[in-house]
Amino acid sequence: MVLAHVFELGELATLLNHLKRHWLVIVTISVSALSASELRVYVPVLIGRAVESVLTKGASSVFYYAFLIVLVSGVAGALQFVTTYGGQWLAQKVVYQIRKELFDSILSKSVSFHDSSSTGDLIARSTMDIEAIRRLIGFGAPQFMSTTFLIIASGFAFFGLGRIYGLVYLLTLPILLCLTFLLAKKQERFWGAIREKYGKMSKILQENIAGQKLIRSYAIEEDQVSLFEESTRDYVEDYKGVSFVRGVYTPLLTLTVSVAVALLLMLSGELIRVSEVGALVAAVNLYGTLLSPVRFYGQFVLFLENGRAGLKRVYEIERVPDEKIEESGLEASSIKGEIEFQDVWLEKSGKYVLRGINLKIRAGEVVALVGESGSGKTTLIDLIPRFYEPTHGRVLLDCVDIKRYNLRSLRRNVGVVSQDVFLFSGTLRDNICFGVENVSEEQLKNAVELAQLSEFVDSLPDGFDTLIGERGITLSGGQRQRVAIARTLLVNPKIIILDESTSSLDAQTERKLQEAIRNVISGRTTIIISHRLSTLRLAQRVVVLKNGEIVEQGSLNELLTKGRELRRVLQLEALSKV
Repeated sequence: MVLAHVFELGELATLLNHLKRHWLVIVTISVSALSASELRVYVPVLIGRAVESVLTKGASSVFYYAFLIVLVSGVAGALQFVTTYGGQWLAQKVVYQIRKELFDSILSKSVSFHDSSSTGDLIARSTMDIEAIRRLIGFGAPQFMSTTFLIIASGFAFFGLGRIYGLVYLLTLPILLCLTFLLAKKQERFWGAIREKYGKMSKILQENIAGQKLIRSYAIEEDQVSLFEESTRDYVEDYKGVSFVRGVYTPLLTLTVSVAVALLLMLSGELIRVSEVGALVAAVNLYGTLLSPVRFYGQFVLFLENGRAGLKRVYEIERVPDEKIEESGLEASSIKGEIEFQDVWLEKSGKYVLRGINLKIRAGEVVALVGESGSGKTTLIDLIPRFYEPTHGRVLLDCVDIKRYNLRSLRRNVGVVSQDVFLFSGTLRDNICFGVENVSEEQLKNAVELAQLSEFVDSLPDGFDTLIGERGITLSGGQRQRVAIARTLLVNPKIIILDESTSSLDAQTERKLQEAIRNVISGRTTIIISHRLSTLRLAQRVVVLKNGEIVEQGSLNELLTKGRELRRVLQLEALSKV
């Protein structure tokens, strides 16, 4: 099977699985392409007969052939429309499914997958690579069928006109095909580089848009512009290489057809009789009809190569195992919230970031985690909603291995408010109610009030229906964190994790928020990551981490008196803000 030599087995299975659902459309396209090709070949034959008829019977006979030519051309055009439209319809249907499955696959991947993946590259796979698949199915494949049928039908037509025409056709066709495939081969290396550089360019663009404030704060706009210009320049150079190859080989194809026509004239010019002039005219017109389709073969190789590469890159994502979300398992809605880490080790990139963690947090207890950057605080709490799985050891929830819980149910009962708050480009209401259905106005206002956000909402012209821009760009850092806290409160989780959630708040707002948090965390298991003394005072116990290990734990007062590491971390934090 030819496709099996072009596509890898998994890619081929993926493509055929999408195509077989639309087999009736594929049959219709094939029949239309075959019929249109037959009629297109018949038009030059009719022109030849018209010329011959005029020479032998007079000009009056031309009207009959003119009518036939128009009729045949019209039917061929209608059939070509069916082929083209059918191809585009098929491509859109297939690509819709592939794009949907890719998006679903990306969302289903584990946190560790996204840690090691470039956002720009994932966007390139979802756009440029998907588009390459669409062009292959929608334009490349139907045109390939039409061209192949046309070449075969032309061969029969040439031999039908006379042996000499068939021989010239057989002599020149391999040259035409050789040139087209040579054209494609010369372009192939450029297209491979273009795909890579498009991904790199997308990555730089995405990072600069997302990090534009940081770029401005360091006044390095010109450096970033130069970096982007360099990646764009490489991209343009490869496209120029493609254009040069096309510029060289396309005239050669035209020249080959011209040589073939000249050869026909030389071989038959002196021997031709009046009755055979029509055959010569038909042969010349047939070559003219063949030129563009044969030239397309070179393009098709590129369509095939780009489509194959695009499908391969899409399949690479889908081949990575999705995060396993068990629909069965224990429901976490009735948990009390007791958490226990038993000899937990976690390895990332060949290095242990957590080492032998043994920690028990009672249900309803408020525990603070403290440590320098990279000490493993956030990684430790990421084990609770199972963003990562321990390399060794286990995590228990209410004395049950956390793996036995239904993952969706578990995550709905673990509320996380991180320092880096992500908001969607919708309304304030959409972001606060994210992931929660049928929220009443009373529930919404209560969550907003507890998060100390009521005054801000009242100041907005459209209240909860105010658009907040992409990533909440119109909100301050403190406002974004309070929106995230309100969002978490609305879920009403049994376990709350506050990861530096008060770091961007001013002192006055923080005091208000801490008072609200005291009421909210009552009866809930709460883990706080913070280096602010005012926030640490909310905790009943403080756990200090260093290099992935617990080095101190106890009450805040005990550690401030006896603990060395906590005091050292707090002193470093204080110095960093001086």
